[in-house]
Amino acid sequence: MSEQTAKTNALLRKKKVLSPEPEPSGGAVAPSFEVVPIVEKLDLWWQGGKYYFRRAGADGFSELNQAEITRFLKVDFGLGNRPMERPDDPAAARIPGQIDRVLNYVVTHRYIDVVASVAGMKAGFTEQNGFRLLNMTSPTLIEPQAGDCSTILEFIETLLGEAGSLRFLLWLKVGFEALRDSQRRPGQCLVLCGKSGKGKSVLQDVIITGVLGGREADPKSYLLGKTDFNSELISAEHLKVEEIPSSVRYDERVTLGERIKEMCVNHTDRLHAKNRPAQTVKPQRRLSLSLNDEPERLRSLPPLTTDFRDKLLLLKTTDENFFSRYDGIEGGFEVFRDAVKQEMPAFSAHLLAMVVPEHLRDRRYGVRSFVDPEIEEMLFDQEGESILLSIIDEVAFGSSSNLCFDNETGTFTPWEASSTEVVEKLTDQGVKGYTTARKLFEGSADKCGQLLGKLAKKFPNRFEKGRSGARRFWIIKPPAGGES
Repeated sequence: MSEQTAKTNALLRKKKVLSPEPEPSGGAVAPSFEVVPIVEKLDLWWQGGKYYFRRAGADGFSELNQAEITRFLKVDFGLGNRPMERPDDPAAARIPGQIDRVLNYVVTHRYIDVVASVAGMKAGFTEQNGFRLLNMTSPTLIEPQAGDCSTILEFIETLLGEAGSLRFLLWLKVGFEALRDSQRRPGQCLVLCGKSGKGKSVLQDVIITGVLGGREADPKSYLLGKTDFNSELISAEHLKVEEIPSSVRYDERVTLGERIKEMCVNHTDRLHAKNRPAQTVKPQRRLSLSLNDEPERLRSLPPLTTDFRDKLLLLKTTDENFFSRYDGIEGGFEVFRDAVKQEMPAFSAHLLAMVVPEHLRDRRYGVRSFVDPEIEEMLFDQEGESILLSIIDEVAFGSSSNLCFDNETGTFTPWEASSTEVVEKLTDQGVKGYTTARKLFEGSADKCGQLLGKLAKKFPNRFEKGRSGARRFWIIKPPAGGES
């Protein structure tokens, strides 16, 4: 060891950057050996009997047990672990071997509380929310490069149409930029709805996952409340759902809606692996969901409440088939995938170059939320409030109804009734649809009041609350045109 190196090491020990070397006695001389440079070169950490190090040239960590790390230090670094005896006093403490000194330093100074892969985070050590975290892996982000991406753009526009493709590209742009800049930004749940076989799943698998770091996971069981363990979900930048089971119950739909909202807007999430205490982390990710537009499939979506609706970018796919151009070509889909792979750097550059138009900007999400009107109408038709509306229009304002008909003017007048009175009237055996109304209300005026409240939000020009003294009631106006 040179004199300058010795002085530098002495200074580092004084500042506690290097661990102190034990001084031998009785003439034994400790070999020239520095612990910290080796530990830092390996980026070596310890937790619960496991050692974690960053392999040369890799953007991530590998796990070794004590026997494996000992062998690794011997083979790759030429370290020994044979203690040095004190010649003057064999019974006295020995000088620890090189490997023991390395591992002891790591256990003492480089311990971690949680080992995980957190979406959007680069591999390495960090402290979050009072605990020491080693993030094992990094997302694989595409390096943008100017070039042609016509295949990708044609595929997206064919699938989503001109207006839908613009909204989708802007949504993906915001997510990609946030990931590249390591900035947390909430993003809506993308819902792709349309006929099967047109490319919804391909868009999720090939395009979205490819742009957002290359990692995806299916959160279906977690979203439906069937499990609270979510460690694999924390590690994926793209959470992808294909087809929600059509058999989900109403309470599962509500749970689905609540958990979708949490994933979209919460800045933190609980990392909960089996046999491990839960910890709070800050993943960066986007959620997409695809489903066919049959009524039974649409019925599995959460109710479109006001606070859920603004967490969605719900797009309807077209009936065109982009992949028909590959008919007759051997391995046509692989040809498409190869073209997409070649164009991804140019597509990433295209996303970054896009400017969000003023009418589509949103302060919170970057791009405005949107629900396709046709799909929204189909979804409304599946809900209890839609059924109630049709019964009310038939019983109170139908062509054969006298309930609200004014013979003098020949027009319908508003129906003023409490929730209890609405239930009594619509479930009376003498009115049309009474059996459906009985199933709908389940004998509860509160259930009727909840449905009327939803109708008031959707149709404020027809449903409003009234009050006269102590009496509270609903004012239900006839549909436009005077009758249903």
